[in-house]
Amino acid sequence: MARVGGEVREVIAEFLRRGLDDPRLDGVALTRVRVSPDLRQAWVSYTLLGLKPDREAAQRGLTRAAGLIRRTLGERLEMRHTPALKFSFDEDLAEAERLDALIRDLPRQEEE
Repeated sequence: MARVGGEVREVIAEFLRRGLDDPRLDGVALTRVRVSPDLRQAWVSYTLLGLKPDREAAQRGLTRAAGLIRRTLGERLEMRHTPALKFSFDEDLAEAERLDALIRDLPRQEEE
């Protein structure tokens, strides 16, 4: 499952870089892909890079492109079943960034 998840991640990442011309997906970076044991579902986590990320717009763009991405997966990967894709924003990474900012601010807060 981990190997398949890695392959799915590579194909989707390449597709996002080259296959879509959707400005809502600018700055989308995949963080992880989990695949169900029967390989029929794939949960794709992503984050947004850039100055003004719009999570809602990115989610709509990914949801709209899911069928096209799935078809590309079917063409590129030799699998009996092409997994259905579910996209979700990676809250773990956002929380880690928030905690990092708090830690960086500690010395300044102690001086005050």
